[in-house]
Amino acid sequence: MEPKFHEYDFKPKGITCDGVLVKFPDLFEPMALALANDGQLMVADSQTSPRQQVLFYDVTDMTKPKLTRVFGDYSGIASGKPGEVTPTKFWGIRGIGMDAAGNIYVAMSEMGSCLRKFSPDGKLLWELRGTTTKLIDPFQIRLNSDVPYPETNVRYFLADMYLGGSRDFYHRTAEAAHEMGCKEAVARFDAGVGITNLDQFERKKLDGKVIITRKGYNERISGMAVKLSTDLE
Repeated sequence: MEPKFHEYDFKPKGITCDGVLVKFPDLFEPMALALANDGQLMVADSQTSPRQQVLFYDVTDMTKPKLTRVFGDYSGIASGKPGEVTPTKFWGIRGIGMDAAGNIYVAMSEMGSCLRKFSPDGKLLWELRGTTTKLIDPFQIRLNSDVPYPETNVRYFLADMYLGGSRDFYHRTAEAAHEMGCKEAVARFDAGVGITNLDQFERKKLDGKVIITRKGYNERISGMAVKLSTDLE
């Protein structure tokens, strides 16, 4: 996609074969395709889909694909206890695959990146998080001096929206994943809560990731650097 577009501006319409749109049963929003080692078509049903799963289709007759199995919990991160992370509760699936041994790979990117490898029987073998091969994202670390979550996130998300980020992205994230920081940020944005020091910040793309920085710097700001019109003097 062109850099001016956000990933949530991309709206998949379906899957085509030789230019003809093919109806895949029980599929909502295809976000990634891959071939399984048995020739079946793997489809990531994600974005705003209620499924958030990897679907396997028999495409022997491409005009009439048949759903044969599903991998992952229905509703993904919103299933069971919403927001509770387990290996097969997916969100924001952006890539899928299978190796010669039948191991399944699921890559996710939404409010942080994650790559998981599963054995053929669905057991989690390993997981990578963040933007590098480090296993944790430093922004997941909470200090005892931190303002309780999600206020720092709320202010960061609000600044992002005022600087050109998609309000609808945060709304959809709140609805799909019950992400309270996103929900509160959207509520304040819609209520007209302003940012009094917005001119100190800018929204830029670094290493393939859009972040909010202070003008002239290349480090992501803390949300608590954002001052709101509702703050007490």
